[in-house]
Amino acid sequence: MSANKDKKVDAKGIPLKSPYPEQLTVLSMYYIGFFINGSIGVVTAYFISYFTEAKQNAADAKILILSEYDLGWLYLGIFLVESLQLPININLGSAWNASKVNFPDQ
Repeated sequence: MSANKDKKVDAKGIPLKSPYPEQLTVLSMYYIGFFINGSIGVVTAYFISYFTEAKQNAADAKILILSEYDLGWLYLGIFLVESLQLPININLGSAWNASKVNFPDQ
């Protein structure tokens, strides 16, 4: 509770300063986070799947099964749903930034 008392608030108890950093826009901050998290995930998946030859053979066999059952569209759909959440989160972040209300206090 003492952390809240140190923040400057208006008469209604809303902080005068947004929790978002002032140097970055909300749009750029969310895109940077999306691409950094995605890059870490892709690199990690690559090394987990293809680090040794035995793992590479197992991964290739699994990819062959996905191809055999035509499940590539499923993975593309999952990626698309994840990607389309980004504009929703940017809109939400912009509203939080404009209202200056911290994340759990919404």
